[in-house]
Amino acid sequence: MATMGFLQNSETTTKQTTSILVPEIFTHAIAFGETGCGKTSSFIYPNLKERMKLKHGVRI
Repeated sequence: MATMGFLQNSETTTKQTTSILVPEIFTHAIAFGETGCGKTSSFIYPNLKERMKLKHGVRI
């Protein structure tokens, strides 16, 4: 069974991975969840780091 977003199946959970990387072809993404659930540390920071590594322009 597929799940929402970049996690494509029920076996893929945030417990199995430390970060969720957005594929390079996507230019927009959203992270939503409760306060303190790890959006910044597991989604935002890893994706910013990956985009900077790929020489993308990042504006914060």
